[in-house]
Amino acid sequence: MKPAGTLAVRAVNQYRRRDVLAYLGLRYYLANSAARSDRWAREVATSLVVRRSTEGYCRVQHFKDVDSQGTIGHRDVFLPGANEALAEAALIDACAKSGGSFVPSDRVFSYLIATGDNTSGIFQHYTYGLRARHAAIANACKQAPNSRVLFLDIRRFYPSIGIAAARMAWHSACQESSLSKAYVEVGERILSDHGKTAGGRDGHLLTGPMFGHLVANLLLRNVDVRLASEPAQYFRYVDDIALVGDDAQIAASLNILQSELAKLQLELHGTDSSKTFTVGAADWLESEHDFAEERKTVSWMKLIGNVKRFLLWRPEQTSALHDALVEEGFRLPVPDYAEAVRERPYLDRVQSLLEFRWYQLLGRPASIERIVSQARALRHSTEFEVGALLAETEAADAFKMKRLLPKIRYRFGRLAYLSEPIALAQLARTAAEIPGLQFQSAVATSIATGSIDRILGFGTNAAQAVAQPLRMSRYGASLDQAPTSSAALAALAVFQLNGGAEHLPKVNSPTNELLRFAQDGVDISLMRSEDNFVQELSCLHGVASPRHGRVLDTAFDTSEMISLDAIEQANQSVSP
Repeated sequence: MKPAGTLAVRAVNQYRRRDVLAYLGLRYYLANSAARSDRWAREVATSLVVRRSTEGYCRVQHFKDVDSQGTIGHRDVFLPGANEALAEAALIDACAKSGGSFVPSDRVFSYLIATGDNTSGIFQHYTYGLRARHAAIANACKQAPNSRVLFLDIRRFYPSIGIAAARMAWHSACQESSLSKAYVEVGERILSDHGKTAGGRDGHLLTGPMFGHLVANLLLRNVDVRLASEPAQYFRYVDDIALVGDDAQIAASLNILQSELAKLQLELHGTDSSKTFTVGAADWLESEHDFAEERKTVSWMKLIGNVKRFLLWRPEQTSALHDALVEEGFRLPVPDYAEAVRERPYLDRVQSLLEFRWYQLLGRPASIERIVSQARALRHSTEFEVGALLAETEAADAFKMKRLLPKIRYRFGRLAYLSEPIALAQLARTAAEIPGLQFQSAVATSIATGSIDRILGFGTNAAQAVAQPLRMSRYGASLDQAPTSSAALAALAVFQLNGGAEHLPKVNSPTNELLRFAQDGVDISLMRSEDNFVQELSCLHGVASPRHGRVLDTAFDTSEMISLDAIEQANQSVSP
């Protein structure tokens, strides 16, 4: 099979981080060699979107929050079918190349389009924007040390963007750019289908499809330009806004911001919200290095980098690495890159071999023993760090909590792959008492105990955060009571899709087609489903027993990133 094009790899990497259903759809779609090329994405996939008779999105529920009564709140997320996901990659790439309003203000740091040879996703990885915004705020505070920082957040951002307003923003951007008429039509069709899915003429932009993030940035384009540098300094990441200046400058900018948002029928959270608070510039600068990776002998990036390097250079030892990690109680994913390596052009393979030999000459081979040793060191250091950070929350104010929570969440994501069950469960009990860490606590508890009964109620993103590391566990998953709600059944489907859950009791739910697809595979009735998403997904899979786990175990391309769901899905649970 010929190597995949840039657009296919971007789509695969992006949707692997979003949802396993969308990712599997892409993998089944891209099993067709012709569909892997950039030309297919640009010409065929986009044409099929425009010519389709009906929209086809899969609605899943992701964890959002837990209220004071302990009720779990969910966010509706809509997944596009595989063809649309690939068409999005082509459309958004074309937008980036056409200039005009598709080039964001330098005060916007979210959903920055990947360009050139970047295959990490349709958009650059979110951490790039977060770090860049943090550095920009730090620079503004240093320039005006007597200023203060006001943090604001737009209320219900995506569900508040009506399709009429989204369409106006899209057309305005297209007119100011060199985007071809064919791509303009693709965007118009996708927006129309968003509206139909979310309520027809009065529908809103869907949360989930990547094109929605592009349009949301376009909608705020005039706001971003208007507030670019004065009166106060302005920095935006999705719907999270920071203003830096003195009292008069911030008050003036806030008035402008509220007025501009009102024109778009958007509003900020009130002053009584935990998302609205202010802090002095000098105090804020204490957080300047919060995003910096701590200097230590073994870093998380080094460990994951060594895992991938080993799998690319020694694909025949994939099983050996998997077994060694499991034996030590680690739950790191170990995808098989063997086929992807074979599909690389001959010269690429020769270059990789030369790189491997050069790395060996430096005396730093990525061996199984080295990887296991690094994982052990990270296990101990990260457990200690989480314990210390949890202790700091006891007397933390709003700004201190805003700093602590991301650090704790990210480290909990690491521990999902590193910690032994007893240590993980103990940390989870402590985190359960801290608002904003309910997701991390529930995920960690489920991984530590193997029980998935409670986590099913949290949504499909929580289920995926648990399913991936739990599959690597020596103990496996258990389910005591069959779920009945559609949300919990969809979450159970996620466990089945990941494979390794064959020993769970079979749950018969004839009307839940996603669970049937995940648990039983595909038959003719699923290929004729009235649900367009299920129909497309089933046709791409073909009539057969489920092979989802095997697909997740193999890499699509050598440029496919190792996805760490306990980290990625946790990030989505606190995003718009």
